[in-house]
Amino acid sequence: NDLFFHFRMLITEDSFREMQESQKLMVPFSEFYKIFIKMVNSCIKEPHSFLAVFVMDKEKKGAKLDFIQNLDYKFIELLHCPFQQLEEEARRQAIAYRYNSVKTKL
Repeated sequence: NDLFFHFRMLITEDSFREMQESQKLMVPFSEFYKIFIKMVNSCIKEPHSFLAVFVMDKEKKGAKLDFIQNLDYKFIELLHCPFQQLEEEARRQAIAYRYNSVKTKL
């Protein structure tokens, strides 16, 4: 609902390798998007068991999205995804698009 809220996740093969090493991921780069979609769907379908926590860092203009599983007795971080705020011009375009979209609906 916030027109000014616009972040993106850009994962290249190189940045994925870094994620893979730091998070001990066993999935290949070509399958990463499937895992990401599965995590999002799990959070929607089973909100009592799976959480998505989006934490913003204003100083770095970045954020992270953590997927966490609740096992009743402990929480396990399944995946950590880095996000960056869009550049000024891209943000303006996104805001203009969203504003015009809302304006036409109302």
